[in-house]
Amino acid sequence: MKKPLGLIVYKGISQLDGKSPIVAIAPLGKTTNSKIGESTIPIYIIRTDLSPILAKKLGEDSAVCPSSCIFKNTNSCYVNIGQAPTGIFKSFHRDRYEILNNENKKYLENHILRFASYGDVTAVPINIWQDLIKISSKNSKKNILSYTHNWNLKKYQDYKSFSVASVETEVQAKRAQKMGWRTFRAISPGDKILENEISCPAAKESGYKISCGKCQRCSGKSEMSKKSEKNIVIQVHGGGKNGWKTRNFLKGMKLKNQKKKYKIDYQARKDLVYSL
Repeated sequence: MKKPLGLIVYKGISQLDGKSPIVAIAPLGKTTNSKIGESTIPIYIIRTDLSPILAKKLGEDSAVCPSSCIFKNTNSCYVNIGQAPTGIFKSFHRDRYEILNNENKKYLENHILRFASYGDVTAVPINIWQDLIKISSKNSKKNILSYTHNWNLKKYQDYKSFSVASVETEVQAKRAQKMGWRTFRAISPGDKILENEISCPAAKESGYKISCGKCQRCSGKSEMSKKSEKNIVIQVHGGGKNGWKTRNFLKGMKLKNQKKKYKIDYQARKDLVYSL
């Protein structure tokens, strides 16, 4: 059997808004992201009815990215949606991907899966991820990487068994840890690292000591993550040499500390787009 371009691991309604059609896809091509490692397979969660770029422009990306994500709200997300997410959206509509089944699941076996390289894991039912964990860990101790900004919602507490809570402040980190989550905290320049935290070993500030795939600390309460009780922090980054994503994040954190929010008139955007 010829290796497919990628596998559809979920196709259905988003749990985040209860109405939007989404799909979760694991592309099987060789990753170009040296940080996560060659053995890691990323999974992307996208809407099926709107391209990632249009969904973001209209504010309809809340079906895959929760409104609690500061990176989404401040245009500082590390993911360039015009690249992989958009390419995957186009390939999906050209029927280039196979639905996961007993025959092709071998391509995910003994690999580290990243939930998700775009989108929040809570958009997809937990049983989908649990099945994928069983597939990926067959005959090995390899595991998964998983992150969520919905750690504070009661209905998603079971995700802590394999996901870490994405947080941005000490207050959030301490609250999430008190709730039983391991945390992954984005810090601003000058922020201190807490006693129960370590700098991400795969990050630039740590000298790229080890890839995410080999580290595997970002896997919630799994056995692999227990090799270190420390929580992970990473210096906010992105935006190339000009660092525009970093600047947007810092601006967003300043507004957040002032208890203000970014205000984007999505309705005006929709009116404009749909009038063209």
